[in-house]
Amino acid sequence: GLVLLLLLVAAGPIAFVLLPELESGPRSREHSAAVDPDGDRPLARPEEEAADGDAASRKETVQAGEQLPFGNHDLPRQESIRGVVLDLEGQPVADAEVRAGYRDTNQQPYLIGETGRVRSEPDGFFVLGPLERRPHSVLAYKEGEGVAYEINQMPGSWVELVLGPGATLTGRVTVRTSGKPVPDAALFAKEGDVRFEARTDADGRYSFELLPPTRNTWSGHEILVTAPGYQRASRNNLLLVSGDKKSVDFALDPGQTLTGRVVDGRSLKPVAGAVVSDGWEPYHRSVETDEQGNYALEHVDVSPNVVFNVKADGFLSQQRQSDGSGVLEFELESSVVVEGKVLSLDGEALPNARVYLHRIQHAPG
Repeated sequence: GLVLLLLLVAAGPIAFVLLPELESGPRSREHSAAVDPDGDRPLARPEEEAADGDAASRKETVQAGEQLPFGNHDLPRQESIRGVVLDLEGQPVADAEVRAGYRDTNQQPYLIGETGRVRSEPDGFFVLGPLERRPHSVLAYKEGEGVAYEINQMPGSWVELVLGPGATLTGRVTVRTSGKPVPDAALFAKEGDVRFEARTDADGRYSFELLPPTRNTWSGHEILVTAPGYQRASRNNLLLVSGDKKSVDFALDPGQTLTGRVVDGRSLKPVAGAVVSDGWEPYHRSVETDEQGNYALEHVDVSPNVVFNVKADGFLSQQRQSDGSGVLEFELESSVVVEGKVLSLDGEALPNARVYLHRIQHAPG
């Protein structure tokens, strides 16, 4: 009996060490790297330890602007996404760029935000944060290695990103009426909640080298082109597979100007500082109204059914379609303030609670 009791006492600390590992959840695939029990972190192999040392104890020597930094190891697990970048053989990939993004559909028009961007450490480990409690998309890529992409990752999760061949997209941007190249046009490739950017050269040519393969065949990639003086152009539902090489050209039309006025829908008084835009952030063109509520939004398409947006402090956002006349008026509805108090079941005040308000689109009020 005494021997059994001693064995049970000795087993206690072992179970305590293993439990944090179980909390992290199952891994998506097996790999040959060991795991640090206090942080879900793969450890360097014995032959690498002498050369690389412990990445957690090394000081970051890269100057700001020269190279992406490593993630912050001191972040609480519930405020960060941790994981490892691997190649197709299951080996750690160092110095891969890892980033997190999200789509904020509470904003109208919706906003694609980037929450963090770091590089993987010598053992492939990365930490992204601090992050809000919302689903994130996590993407990793490295030239010569490939790209990986996972969606719906919550802070506190562990994700393995296995780099595979990406897709290459090239093409040329020209003026529709003359065929002349458009230099320094900005192109955005968007897949889910992450985006890539490119610019055209003097001959109007662009290139995306490592786009992630299409995850949802019903939506695909969206490619958008903007250039000063011209209307935006886009290509939707572009399907890309691993190793794909595609070419898509764009022809831009001269921009037009939309004018109008933004007023309070109840008092009909002008709304100064309202932002009128022609599309989803961060690709939109926008302008603010003057003291009289007037605006002139240049280089846009004013054809019928093109959607324009307006946002202003103290008012609900509004979307309207152009009728083709080049003039569009907005009458905004005042927003309301909701105030209250959060209490426990015992009636005690609960500080630092998060309160969310979800407005159903098209509902009045």
